[in-house]
Amino acid sequence: MRDVKGHILVVEDDPELADNLVEIMEGLDWQVDVSRSAERALELLRERSYEGVLTDFRLPGLGGVELISRLREAGAHVPVVVMSAFMDESAADQAERAGALDVLAKPVDLERLFGHLETFSRTNRLVLIVEDNVSLAENVAEALREEGLASEVAPDGLGALSRRLLPQVALIDLRLPDLNGVEVARRLLARDPTIKILFVTAHAEELRAEVERAQRELKNVRPDTACLLKPFSVPDLVRRIRQAVQ
Repeated sequence: MRDVKGHILVVEDDPELADNLVEIMEGLDWQVDVSRSAERALELLRERSYEGVLTDFRLPGLGGVELISRLREAGAHVPVVVMSAFMDESAADQAERAGALDVLAKPVDLERLFGHLETFSRTNRLVLIVEDNVSLAENVAEALREEGLASEVAPDGLGALSRRLLPQVALIDLRLPDLNGVEVARRLLARDPTIKILFVTAHAEELRAEVERAQRELKNVRPDTACLLKPFSVPDLVRRIRQAVQ
């Protein structure tokens, strides 16, 4: 008998699609439960733990976005992927801001789904480095590799969010070329409130109010959010990250 990788909850009111997804994921050694509504899904999520949720955007009663919001309000950390046959850019953005790890168009891209299942399994937890100083980011990544810690580097906020990762630690520059670092942290924490956030900045005085705002806004989710001033010691940073992942 093969080992089960974990448990997935599919929230889908189309019985044929739900059955197809169950067959596919069970073939990949996942145990799958199905709910026809968000309301029933919330009951199931209170009764047991799941590694991930795959939900339709449009459902009878509460929709997929409302499901994510209810989960986060209840303190549930489970990652959620949303599916929809009728998804415009505004709706996709709404789902992602609520905390969806990704939004998949129907028919579902199976390769993309398989990638998310690997993310659900949490076997490749890593450090996400969001830093537009390429040299600094590469130095930190190399130092982490020497400590046996995997990392991915993104030069801007949108690039970081598009990776669809669930890192253990996110090292985020407060000043990025596109999104504000606080917004990047907020969106990552909407996906998974257990991610540890460490901000870095070279603009201490100019961004002091912003740093304080970030710590204030995120304190209910991540009260241990901290900020390091550049220049910093890379070995000291690596030791701090090592402590965070243990």
